[in-house]
Amino acid sequence: MDKKPSAEKILYVVDTVAGWQALLIYLSMHTMLGFIGHATFSALPYILGALIVASAVTATVITLAKNNKILLIVTLTVNGVALIGSLAYFFAMLTHFRSFLLSGLSILAFYVFVAIVVYLIFYFPKQNFKGKNLVAAVLCAVLVGGALLNFTDFRTLRINFISDEAAVYAVGDEYQIVWTTATEGMGWVEIGGESYYDEYAGSKRTNEKVHKVSVPAEVLDEHKSYTVCSRAMLSEQGFSGLNGYKVSKTYSFRPVDDSDGIQAYAVSDSHDYNGIVKKTADYYGDKTDFIVIAGDAVSFVDTETDLARILNLAHSLTGGNIPVVFARGNHEVKCPDAENLHKYVGSEGENFYYTFRLGSVWGVVLDMGEDHADDWYEFYDTAVYNNYRAAQVEFLDEIIASADSEYNAEGVEYRIAVCHIPTAMVGYSSDYMYDVAVKINERLNQMNLDVMLSGHLHQIFKIEAGYEAGRPLFYRTEYSGKEVSATPDFLAAGANFPTVLVSRRSDVQSVTESESKFGYKFIGTALELTSEEKTARYTDADGQVLFSINPFENIDYGKIIVL
Repeated sequence: MDKKPSAEKILYVVDTVAGWQALLIYLSMHTMLGFIGHATFSALPYILGALIVASAVTATVITLAKNNKILLIVTLTVNGVALIGSLAYFFAMLTHFRSFLLSGLSILAFYVFVAIVVYLIFYFPKQNFKGKNLVAAVLCAVLVGGALLNFTDFRTLRINFISDEAAVYAVGDEYQIVWTTATEGMGWVEIGGESYYDEYAGSKRTNEKVHKVSVPAEVLDEHKSYTVCSRAMLSEQGFSGLNGYKVSKTYSFRPVDDSDGIQAYAVSDSHDYNGIVKKTADYYGDKTDFIVIAGDAVSFVDTETDLARILNLAHSLTGGNIPVVFARGNHEVKCPDAENLHKYVGSEGENFYYTFRLGSVWGVVLDMGEDHADDWYEFYDTAVYNNYRAAQVEFLDEIIASADSEYNAEGVEYRIAVCHIPTAMVGYSSDYMYDVAVKINERLNQMNLDVMLSGHLHQIFKIEAGYEAGRPLFYRTEYSGKEVSATPDFLAAGANFPTVLVSRRSDVQSVTESESKFGYKFIGTALELTSEEKTARYTDADGQVLFSINPFENIDYGKIIVL
C-alpha cells in the first residue's frame, strides 16, 4: 500500500511551485517593471528579480535533494510574499493583460523544458519499464536534432512557408507590400509579368524573414492582382550557393473607387486585441476603400511576435486586398524590437512621417513620438523626440513648397491627416509639446484638410476646428460625469481643421464606464467623404452607430458627425 505524502513534503512542493509561479508572473511583466524602480532606484526591479530566482531555485534544490526546515521557512516566506506581490502588480496593470499572458506563455514553455530535463536526470534513470532504452534513444535523437536545427546552419532546412500574410501600405506614390516567411531568404512581388524585389544595393536580400517590397501604386491599381514570392537560401558561401524551393501566394487587389465617394475605416489603440477590431472595421464591407491604423496596435514591441501582430492586424482588416495607412503610436516605440517596426509597416525609410495618395485622397501621416518630455524617467536617456518632431516641421515646409504636386495636385478632392497623438490640443501640463504642435498646425492649416484622424486618449469625440492656440479646454460634466475642473484639461494648439479621435475599447462614448480590458468591446470610426458631405460615424463590433457629444461645448452630434 502506497504511503500518503507527509504534510512536510507537501509544503516543500507548495514552496517550489509558489516560487516558480511568482517568478513566471514577475518575468512576464518585465516591460512594466520600470515603474517599481523609478520611485526608488532603477536597479530595484533587477534585485527583486534576482531574489525571486534565488528563492525559487533554493526551494527546488531542497525539495529534490535535501530537506531543510530552516530554508523551507525562509523560502516559503519569500515565495509567498513574491507570489502575492506579483499577483497584486499583475492585476494593477491589467490593461496589459494580453501582453503579460503572451510573455508568460513563452516563459512557461521554458519551465516545461526545464521540468522535463529535471525528470530525465533525477527520475527517469530510476524507472524500469519495457522499451525504456527505445524511449531514451528517441529522447536523445530529439535533443540532438533540436540542437542542430536551432543552433547551427541546418536551420535553413526548415520547411519554408508564408507565416504572416501580406498587407499593402500606402506611402507616397507607391505601395509597400509586407509579409513574412518561416525561414530567411529572398522575397519579391510579381505584378503583370514584372518582378519587384526586396533588395539591398543591387542584391536581393537573403537573410530576412520579413519581406518589404515597394511597387508603383499605378501599376498595382491597373493590374489589380499581385503575387508575393520567397525562396530560402539553403547555403550561401563565397563562391557557391544552393537555393530552396519557391513559395508564393496571389492576392487580388481593389484600388480606391471614387465613383461613390470615399468610404474608409479608422481604428487605433487596440493594444494586442485583433479579433474584435476586425469585426468592428467590417462596417462598410466590400465598399471599404482603405483602412487607417492610427497607432498603438500593440502595448509593447518586445519581440518579433509583437511586430507580427501589427502586420496580422493590417492583413486581417484588409485581406491584403485594399490599402492600409499606418501611423506609429507611442506604445510602438517601447522595448527593443521597436527599432524593427519599419520593416513591418508603411514608412519612409526608418521614419514614420510621410504623405500618401489614394485615388482622389491626399494624406499626410505624422508621428509625435512619445507622450512625455525627452527627460522622462521611463525613457532612460534614450529619447530625442524633440529633434524628431522638429524634423517634421521642416518636412511640412517641404510639402507646402511642393503643394502643386502634393495636396493641390490634379485630381485631389479630399485631404486628411493621420497622427496617433492629436496635434489640435495638448494636455494642460504638456508644455514640452505645445510649441511644436502650434508650429505643425500652422503648416497643416495651409493644406485645407478635411480631417485629422487620431487616437491615444482612448476616447471618442470630435475636436472642433478653429480653437485658437492657447485656449483652455474643459471637459463638460455631461461628458466626464464630474464637475468642471478649475484647471483646464487641455490647451488648444490652433488647428483650423476638425480632429476625430477614432477608437475606444468600449461600446459607449461615456468615460464614466471603464474600457474593456480583455478585448471584447471596441469602437472605430467610419469615415465617408463625398462632394456633398463629409461625415464620421462611431460604430461598434455589432455594426451599431453610436450617439456622441462634444466634450468641451454644448453640442450633441447624434449618430452622424458632420466634419
